[in-house]
Amino acid sequence: MSNVTPIPADHTQEQLLEWKRQFARAVPLNDLDLAKLGLLAYAESQCKNEMLLVLKALRSLTQDEWRAWEPRQFRQMLDAVTESAKIDDVLAGCVEEVVKNYQGALSARNQHIHTLWAHGENEDVTGLDIRRNQKLDISGLNDALEQMARLTHLALACTNRIGELLVAGVLREATENKGPHIRAGGRWWKI
Repeated sequence: MSNVTPIPADHTQEQLLEWKRQFARAVPLNDLDLAKLGLLAYAESQCKNEMLLVLKALRSLTQDEWRAWEPRQFRQMLDAVTESAKIDDVLAGCVEEVVKNYQGALSARNQHIHTLWAHGENEDVTGLDIRRNQKLDISGLNDALEQMARLTHLALACTNRIGELLVAGVLREATENKGPHIRAGGRWWKI
């Protein structure tokens, strides 16, 4: 049984901060560190979505085919994008940079997201990474954020190159009226 109070849709910041007290175990992280963990999760989603856009444009995927790629692992998407990006040296170089940086960034992200955080002996926040059998301190969170932020920029560079290829006529605009669009060359393109 739980007695969790729902967060009202029009909640105040104070109500949201109070909400973390409803967890069965105390949340040892301060609000800034919790926000950083949220940013790590969001950054991975952002990178994955950029690669989905690139893949859709490169392979001229229908909306249904594109949606079928969404549940796949980031590495699977990268492999498919790497193969398809060979049509353009600049795009292939952009994708190569994502590939070079993704493993370290996602490893740092996963380590911090999946760590068991608790108060240590001196009431400092410490983490136990069970998979790697390592103790962590919260300071590594900043490095993980920097790596993921860099990865988001590299992934966006791939999407921007898709826009340039659409403008240059190397890639064709999608014919379906539904689905994602990107802005390039002063207009919106269906991909």
